[in-house]
Amino acid sequence: MTINERIKMFRKSKKLSQKQFALSLGVTQSGVSYMEQDGSTVSDASIKTICSVYGLNEEWLRSGTEPMVDQSDTFSLDQYLQEKGCSALEISVVKSYFQLDSKTRQAVFDFFRSRLDAAKERLAAEMAPPPEAAMLPLELKSPVDMTDEEIDRTAEQIRQEMRREKAAVEKPQVFPGFGTNSSGPPIGGSGGGASGSATG
Repeated sequence: MTINERIKMFRKSKKLSQKQFALSLGVTQSGVSYMEQDGSTVSDASIKTICSVYGLNEEWLRSGTEPMVDQSDTFSLDQYLQEKGCSALEISVVKSYFQLDSKTRQAVFDFFRSRLDAAKERLAAEMAPPPEAAMLPLELKSPVDMTDEEIDRTAEQIRQEMRREKAAVEKPQVFPGFGTNSSGPPIGGSGGGASGSATG
């Protein structure tokens, strides 16, 4: 059995499509297709990534030497994330983050921390009651004693307060920058191999 066949066999044993397998490795689907084509050269980086993500014995993947699973006591972040129920996409994001140099990692960390802090402040501001100065003490005046201008101003304040309460209930709490195409520092590109036809 060739290394290409072992990769394909292992992927299918995990019941993963080429697309899902590629996502977990941070490569393209065509890259996985290429690695599974008999006779294709699998780079050392790809071998190490597969073994790291899935806890495989590198010797088994390269030559078929048992055992298939790495039985060393070395801590595996990928295995830990899998045990915690992380999706293939989440594992790919974490792995891409740690593949960055330390300066870029710090920039990415600062970026997301600033966006999260801004989101928390905005949510806190939206949920906070309006300043007392902006609220008319309705209980202090009877409508009989109010001028037309005061009645109009009071009605407008009531409308604004009701709109704020409605918006607080209806508005989805979405952190800016997540699930959008907002600009920010790159998290890291996905590697890829030569193109090949995608197979099941």
